Parts: sequence; structure tokens; C-alpha cells
Amino acid sequence: MDPKNLNAFHFYHFLPSLEGGGAEKVALTYHRALLKKGYSSTILLLKERIAYDVNDITDSIVILSKNHRLTLIKQID
Repeated sequence: MDPKNLNAFHFYHFLPSLEGGGAEKVALTYHRALLKKGYSSTILLLKERIAYDVNDITDSIVILSKNHRLTLIKQID
């Protein structure tokens, strides 16, 4: 990626929850690293279950509920 165009991509981390476990911790670490380097990143959760301290990144976590619909925008070949 071109460091001059950091917002050319937006990273999404789709997880059932942040209840705990290795995958969740890795996703949080990766998410924070992307934000620190200036990239756009969002964590999408199916359930509002969070076992980690996320006070520093609450504005980049989205809890999906029955009111949200996921739509395929573009299929990647």
C-alpha cells in the first residue's frame, strides 16, 4: 500500500464478540496497530460481549444488531 494514501483501504474485523480468546486478542492488537499507523479500521461485532479494555478504541467498534443489514457491495474475485 502506498503510505501517501492511507485511507485507500478500510480494514474491517468481523467477530462474533470480544468475550476472550486468542483470535479476539489478535484482532484487537492488529486493529490498534492499523489505527496507530494512520489506517482506517473498524471492528464489527455480532454481540455486545467485550472482555477486553477497549476504552481507547470505542469509536471504531460497531455492535451489529437486528437493525443492521449486511449487504454484499462488491464480490472480490
